[in-house]
Amino acid sequence: MTERASRCLRNYNRTRNEDGIGFHVVPGSIAIDGQTRFNGFYNNNEDPNDYTDVRQLGLSLKVEQDLSVARLVNIASWRNVNGFFLLDQDGTPLPIVRAPIYQHDKTVTEELHLLSKPDAKLPWIGGFYYFNDLSAYDRSD
Repeated sequence: MTERASRCLRNYNRTRNEDGIGFHVVPGSIAIDGQTRFNGFYNNNEDPNDYTDVRQLGLSLKVEQDLSVARLVNIASWRNVNGFFLLDQDGTPLPIVRAPIYQHDKTVTEELHLLSKPDAKLPWIGGFYYFNDLSAYDRSD
């Protein structure tokens, strides 16, 4: 008799925040807006409207099947990520140079394992792994 087990996992995440890149003017230099300032290493004086909005969705499916001579395990997963980042590039409080960045990522994986029975005199494993990832960001703006 053969046994079969399966498990499906789903996850979703959305992150929205004000996430600046932390540029600041080097001490003794003049910023693009004509100001001279240095607020300290961790204190920047950039445009306060920087933000990120990232959405992630993932699925994973694991199926195990006991066969008469071995155990078959199949693990498949899919992940989709879409992000938008609006970043201040000039390091000043003025909206002079702002960079809208769109991020896209899709990943598909597939694992197939064939394992010897736990009581085998010579344990063995064979398998196949597939990975496909398409990542990009749009700099058109």
